[in-house]
Amino acid sequence: ETVREFGLERLIERGEVHAIRERHAAWILDRAEHEWGVDVWGVGEIPALQQAEAEYPNLRAALAWLLDQRPEDALRLASNLTLFWWVQGQVPEASDWLHRALTKGTAAAADVRASALGAAARLAFAQGRAEEGVKLSEESLALWDSLGADANSSPHYAVALFERGGSAYWAGNMEEAEHYFLRAQERFAVLGMVMWQAATSAVYGGLTFDRGDLNRSEELHREALAVAQAEHNPVVTAFALSGLADVALARGDAQKAGSLWQQSLNLSWRLREMLLTPDKFVGLADVAAHQGNAALAAQLLGADQAQREASGLALSGR
Repeated sequence: ETVREFGLERLIERGEVHAIRERHAAWILDRAEHEWGVDVWGVGEIPALQQAEAEYPNLRAALAWLLDQRPEDALRLASNLTLFWWVQGQVPEASDWLHRALTKGTAAAADVRASALGAAARLAFAQGRAEEGVKLSEESLALWDSLGADANSSPHYAVALFERGGSAYWAGNMEEAEHYFLRAQERFAVLGMVMWQAATSAVYGGLTFDRGDLNRSEELHREALAVAQAEHNPVVTAFALSGLADVALARGDAQKAGSLWQQSLNLSWRLREMLLTPDKFVGLADVAAHQGNAALAAQLLGADQAQREASGLALSGR
């Protein structure tokens, strides 16, 4: 730290601090947009996100400088770090950075602000602020729609359609959710966003599960699982396994459900993929309760609550 302070003092004396910090922020922003953003999800994303974790102090420094000097670039950086924050379970910090950037970046270009609003919506849902999430996702999509045909080439627009479907799902409007999920699938296919297609299949599978269509739900989750495994994507693999576990338990096969939930939990735990890990505890608790083991179910629900509190997530309603 003494060497760092000495170096900073010399830079200040030579008047180079601003230029150094500007180049540093530009380097971080370029990496975020090309290695850590939503449009590269599925192309070796786990090593990339691990690299992002190693750069965490630099990410914070760049965000702080950009907020003060270039709010629009702060919005771009915060939006492209959402997947990293999501996997790491750093939801409260992510939400704080995004809201600060949105407050300062009111004059940002429509596509930049729309991306940030969509990212903020995703985090609001994770924290259980459903009304805020719906409002943010609607604002995001309205901005994208204002751009007309220019929006079609942006991966962030496709993700905004997905998020709008998610907001309708949260609100219990299944038909509207289905409409936006199918639109998102179409855009993901055109843009070659294979893993987002798989993730949408899995979420859509959850919707069909809630409708009581277990056969269609299983089909969609198996589609997602096949793609995720072929692409060596453990995050979506774990998500699809969870959906298949729900289907198995609904059919009365507690043993199969428990095995699937355990596989899903093992993947998430190894990745430290904290945002979805609690759901696995809840699933295993459902299995334990189904098998009449109330004590184990209570322990698993306690683990779920502890993990959610540690990650700043909403408590499970299950």
